[in-house]
Amino acid sequence: ADQAALLRLSQAVLLAPGTQEILDASVGVTAKVFGVDLCGVLLPDEEGQTLRLVAGVGWNPGVVGTMRVETGLHSPAGYALRLNAPVIVEELATESRFSVPPILRDHGVVSSMVVPMLAGDTIIGVMGAHGRRPRRFTPEEVRLFTLIANQTAVALERMRLLEETRRQ
Repeated sequence: ADQAALLRLSQAVLLAPGTQEILDASVGVTAKVFGVDLCGVLLPDEEGQTLRLVAGVGWNPGVVGTMRVETGLHSPAGYALRLNAPVIVEELATESRFSVPPILRDHGVVSSMVVPMLAGDTIIGVMGAHGRRPRRFTPEEVRLFTLIANQTAVALERMRLLEETRRQ
């Protein structure tokens, strides 16, 4: 199943004509593979102070594109970014490493898996998969999610370089 998921994602991102299509393919595949209620990609703004939800599935209308969270240790996304490590939460209600953003509570999120997105050694953002029930994500699921996030990051970086080359 892992290899099939990665193959589906590879095909989708290779065929994607642009950045948004890469992001949409990635969150769509991720939501299906892990059977989660919500999935999203957060990328830093120009100043690097906040992360913006640039793609997602399962979110309320109007949230994708507008939701922002701080990059500090105040959210699962900021925490994953700062630590450059996966952040796994079985039960958000008992979480003590960071505060839970109201947007996650508003969406009924109970469990989360958030990983940094790496293109080479560069963190370009974070990817999150969230469920409305308590869930223990296995080490294999975390590994697969990390591979998906990194494959997405590399595809985004490749698209950025391609667009830069076209402009020149």
